[in-house]
Amino acid sequence: MALIDAEQYQTAIAVLRAMDPQSDAEAAEVDRALGRIYLGLGKAGKAAEFFEHALTTSLDSEAEAYLGLAEAKMALGQLAQARRHAETVLKTDPDQLHAHLVLARIDQRLGREAEATRRLETLARQRADSEEVAVMLARYTARVKSAATAAERLGLFLRQHPDSAEASDMLGQLYWEMGRKADAVKYRIKAGRLFLERGRDGRAAAIAQWLQNVDPEGRLIPRSEADAPPASLPPP
Repeated sequence: MALIDAEQYQTAIAVLRAMDPQSDAEAAEVDRALGRIYLGLGKAGKAAEFFEHALTTSLDSEAEAYLGLAEAKMALGQLAQARRHAETVLKTDPDQLHAHLVLARIDQRLGREAEATRRLETLARQRADSEEVAVMLARYTARVKSAATAAERLGLFLRQHPDSAEASDMLGQLYWEMGRKADAVKYRIKAGRLFLERGRDGRAAAIAQWLQNVDPEGRLIPRSEADAPPASLPPP
C-alpha cells in the first residue's frame, strides 16, 4: 500500500478502516496492513493482534502474517516466539530476506555473536545489492567493532548504490558518532532528498528536525549547489 510505504500512517489507517472486505482473504489483507502500520508506529502489541487475527481469518499470504508477527514479538522482547515465527516463514520460503534479518537480530540480542555474524555475512554475500542487509550489517559492525569500520564498509556499498536512502542516512549517523559532523550532515541531507523523491515524507521530516536540533544556524550545511539541502525538505 503506497500510503504505508510513504509512512502516511494515519491516512492509511483511515482508508483501511473505511474498507468493507468482501471475503476472508480481503479481511486478512486489511489486518496485515494495519499490523504493518502499528509496527511502523512502534506499537508492537497492537501490531501483533492484527497479525494474529489475519492468521485466524485466512491462510492466504500466511508467510507475510507470520513474518509480521515475528517482528512484533521481537519488539516485545518475546524472542523465543519471534524465532519460531521467523523459522516458520523460512520453511516455506528459505530465501525470505526479512525472516533471516529477524533471526540475525534475535541472535544479536541474545549475545550469540558468532551466529549473528555468520548469518549477516552470508546474507551480505548472497544479497550484495540489498540496502537492508547493508544497513543492518553496518549497525552490527558499529556495535561489535567500530563506527569507522562500519562506515568504511557502508561507503563501499554506496559507491555501487549511490541512490540508497537508508544507507546514506546510516552513513551520516555513523559519521556523526565518529565526530565527522560536516560529513554526517552532508549524507543525512542526501538521504532526506532521496526519501522525499520516494514519497517518504516522514523520514525526510525527521532528518529536517535533526538538522534543526544539531545545526540550527546551518553552519555545517555544505554551501555548494550540489550539496545544498533541497528546497522541498520539510521544515521541522
